[in-house]
Amino acid sequence: MNIPSVPTDNLYKFLAIFGLIIFLASIYLNGMIEEKTHQTASQVEFLENKNRFDSLNVAYEKAKLDQLMKKHKIEHEENPHTAIDEDKMILEIDKYQIEQNKYSDSTLELLKKEKELVFYARRQFVYFIYYVILGFCGILCMIIGFRLWYIKHQVYIDAERKWKGETFVELLKDAEQLKNSKVSETTITKEDKEQSQES
Repeated sequence: MNIPSVPTDNLYKFLAIFGLIIFLASIYLNGMIEEKTHQTASQVEFLENKNRFDSLNVAYEKAKLDQLMKKHKIEHEENPHTAIDEDKMILEIDKYQIEQNKYSDSTLELLKKEKELVFYARRQFVYFIYYVILGFCGILCMIIGFRLWYIKHQVYIDAERKWKGETFVELLKDAEQLKNSKVSETTITKEDKEQSQES
């Protein structure tokens, strides 16, 4: 497989291509930062929804636990000798604690992602300025490189090609004239031979 080589035959051409690479890199890097910010914002939105759901589960489990405690309190007031169903109470307390832990974990994860989003949002503007400057430098290198390449190198190549082309055209004209003169000479010599044979 043949990989095309970078045109390094001329410093100006190299400068122009280097500027083009810098410009394209600045566009790509800016897009990456924007994509990362958008991705983090989507994750924050997802975690906010998850956090709301977890808070509803915590509230639901707390309500069930409160209702069970009230029920046992009322039963105990009516009949003080009634035994409390400790297994059911422990199970409800465990469910409540599990949901509360899930809510705490999702809240911590949400806060972490929100900090990350704030970081990317703040940095996005700074990076944007950097990438604009980088892109401007790339465009400037391209313009300078191509301009100098054309002025100091390509003009002479074009002039040489034009001179060679004009020389070639002149040679073709000379060859055509020579051919025409030989054709006319051969016609004249044939006519002279015919006249000399007639006489």
